[in-house]
Amino acid sequence: MRVTKVIGAFLAVALLFCLTPSTRSVMAAVSSGTELSANYLTVPGGANIARIMVENNDSKPHHYNLLATGLPEGFKANFTLQGKKTEGLDLKASERRLVELHLNTPLKATQDHGLITIKSSRDDGLETLMPVSLTVNHDFSLEITNEIKKLETMNGKSLSFDVAVTNTGNKELKDLGLKIDLPYKWTLDKLTPEKLSLKPGENGAFRLTISIPPSEGSGNNTLKIKSFNGVATSQEISIPVTVTATAGYAWWAMGLVLVVGIVTFIYFRKNVRR
Repeated sequence: MRVTKVIGAFLAVALLFCLTPSTRSVMAAVSSGTELSANYLTVPGGANIARIMVENNDSKPHHYNLLATGLPEGFKANFTLQGKKTEGLDLKASERRLVELHLNTPLKATQDHGLITIKSSRDDGLETLMPVSLTVNHDFSLEITNEIKKLETMNGKSLSFDVAVTNTGNKELKDLGLKIDLPYKWTLDKLTPEKLSLKPGENGAFRLTISIPPSEGSGNNTLKIKSFNGVATSQEISIPVTVTATAGYAWWAMGLVLVVGIVTFIYFRKNVRR
């Protein structure tokens, strides 16, 4: 017989939500014969982390399956254990481990409220159901867009392009900046403006100038960019960049290979004679 409520002798679970961008945190615990129920605040495009402590108080080892159900449209959730995605974990007798639930709120959330259920199922049929209600705060919401399908450049050169940001929330967003993930040795030479403030419904744009090192070979790369401030974070956009190595670089690379080959040949020739 499957049991939907588990007494503390079998499973103790603590849920700690670390909200983004809010710094508020709330602790709740499962007690005997009760279910966990709380309301948490999230924002469009936000990413929240719930830390779940799973403890096996039984005298035997058990496997626990974890599942988040009832997610509102567009919401995504996954569990991680020590930084790796997981759907369950094994616990020895009296062992406990910390699992993280990553919850991503869509930028254009269609619901103001939602209810999800975190379900923990033990291998002997025992279950814990933990309903968690969510409230989506539309005061601060930010969207980033670009019309660029692909960028092309050459090594040793720089390229400039624009990305647009829109305040899709109900309150003004101040001191917006950009977070840019660049390939190795690429540099951001200029960002104009460095900070931007937008009223509700207002659009703005950042202009970026990026330099590609002369040593960069031909190939495809990806720029990852998102906008943020202290209360809101946009979704991340990816811009593909194709780099073509100049003929000069190609000759330089061939020359380097040739020199290495000659040095290697001379080295082995001397060693063989000995």
